[in-house]
Amino acid sequence: MTNLHWLASRRATLQHAMTKHDRVALLFSGGIESCLLLHLAEPWRDKVTLYTVRTGAEFPHMVSFVDRKLEGWQHRVITSDLGGSFGTLGLPASVVPIEHVPDAAAMINIEERSPRITLWPLCCLRNRWLPGCEAMVSDGITAAIHGQRAGDYPKSTPAPLEYPGLDLVAPLWTVTRAEVKSAVAELGIELPEHYAAYPSSLDCSVCPSSLTTQRRAWMSRAYPDVLAVAEGLHAEVSRAVVSALDGDNTKNGYAAC
Repeated sequence: MTNLHWLASRRATLQHAMTKHDRVALLFSGGIESCLLLHLAEPWRDKVTLYTVRTGAEFPHMVSFVDRKLEGWQHRVITSDLGGSFGTLGLPASVVPIEHVPDAAAMINIEERSPRITLWPLCCLRNRWLPGCEAMVSDGITAAIHGQRAGDYPKSTPAPLEYPGLDLVAPLWTVTRAEVKSAVAELGIELPEHYAAYPSSLDCSVCPSSLTTQRRAWMSRAYPDVLAVAEGLHAEVSRAVVSALDGDNTKNGYAAC
């Protein structure tokens, strides 16, 4: 096995978590990092419970892939309501006009505009991260293994993730994506079918803040109907942002809630 000497220390990290805790969770999304961790956790199958969070907006082939990988493991599928979140929290975006944020509109005494829009990390937090952590704590789990890497963030020295009551274990924190890909290839680990064309865990199919050129191209071939929904949400956010920049929120037909 070439150039995979670093895996020994990752297995040691897993071993430490298994020894320290009675039950350990593994957050499984079906992405490349979680697939590698699932493979590495195999020796401790009897101590591990897989947790996967579904928002109701997963791609069908990802649901099938994750369901197949959950077989034979103790597991829990946690659900959240993405559609409800779009209405109460807002549509996720990288650019957020303050007129479309309830608290911000109230703070500066202006009428809130629709649709509500929120920063995309807050949407992920509410609909993916927090439901999983809350379920684990409620189930009495004290440690959770996840596939986050420091390299996932633009900042050079991000702080590791934390959640009260959980020992969050990140065996791949200092590993590069290239090293993960090399390990997955050499170990013969199966990945979802889309990875050759679009190497991402995909997350929510209709997310308007995820529409990169590459994602659009892949979705236009694999899921054109879903792409149309995502593009519609993206257009709503775009109109709101342009209207706010123009300084006239009635210009594009937006009315107060």
